[in-house]
Amino acid sequence: MSDTPPRSKRQRWIWRIKVFLLLLVSVLLALFYLAYPLYTAFLHTHPGHNLPDDSPADWDLPYEDVRLTTADGLELAAWYIPPQNGAVIILLHGLGANRGYALSHATYLAEAGYGSLLVSVRAHGASDGDRYPLGRQAAVEDVLAALDFVQAQPDVEHIGGLGFSLGGILLLQAAAQDERLEAVIADGPGGSTLDDLWLGTVWDYLMLPGYLVYLGGTRALDGDDSEVVPVQSNLHQIAPRPVFLVAGGNDWAEVRGVERYYESVGAPKRYWEVPDAGHIGGYSRHPDEYARRVLDFLDTAFFPAE
Repeated sequence: MSDTPPRSKRQRWIWRIKVFLLLLVSVLLALFYLAYPLYTAFLHTHPGHNLPDDSPADWDLPYEDVRLTTADGLELAAWYIPPQNGAVIILLHGLGANRGYALSHATYLAEAGYGSLLVSVRAHGASDGDRYPLGRQAAVEDVLAALDFVQAQPDVEHIGGLGFSLGGILLLQAAAQDERLEAVIADGPGGSTLDDLWLGTVWDYLMLPGYLVYLGGTRALDGDDSEVVPVQSNLHQIAPRPVFLVAGGNDWAEVRGVERYYESVGAPKRYWEVPDAGHIGGYSRHPDEYARRVLDFLDTAFFPAE
């Protein structure tokens, strides 16, 4: 007979609880580091074609409904509002939105004499594409197509850009490649490659495995094999063209990331941490100040006082 005494009922329950807790923790870790990042990667590479609720006509803006053609043959839906002062601003929305997102910004720009080109990037709105190539050169081609269109219009002397979240990333990436983009405002630009990741706290390192799974998921799901284009490592190429970076003060991760971009970009540059605002929420919280700061930046960039 064995000399090992039988387990007590209490010991058996303790063992079962330990096994249950181990399984529970394993499931939660799998959800946090695998399932959720992969689900997010799927949503970001398949944003859907949500259409605008309004058009410039609903905002009393004169416009043309145009189609842009990218270097890889996609057609992008856009609205063109001609300028009164010779300057056109390319307006780019965030992930999952469309060209209608920026109509309020096109309005105050038009009141100040600026023209606008409001673009639905690929795989968004009424533009071509089923999957979005986040962080790749194919995505930047949308901005280059917008630059080609604006440059071909009459009475255009200056081209700038105002982008939100993903739109801000695209404008920064494009400005690093193309000097036709003379001034950039990026509101809430995030990162799209590992080079853009900022690791400064224990929490950042805890989040790293999930972020790596997310990046791997976007690369596997986007159906694109064009070059991956980092934001951070190319920012120095924009200078001496001016850059204005905006961060929502309530989003601590965004503030740290945008501040890091600000340190990397060359002069002339501006930074505004919008109080009481979340991600790309500055205009909704402080519309008058937001418009004033944007217009002051653009006026200084394009029409400096003599």
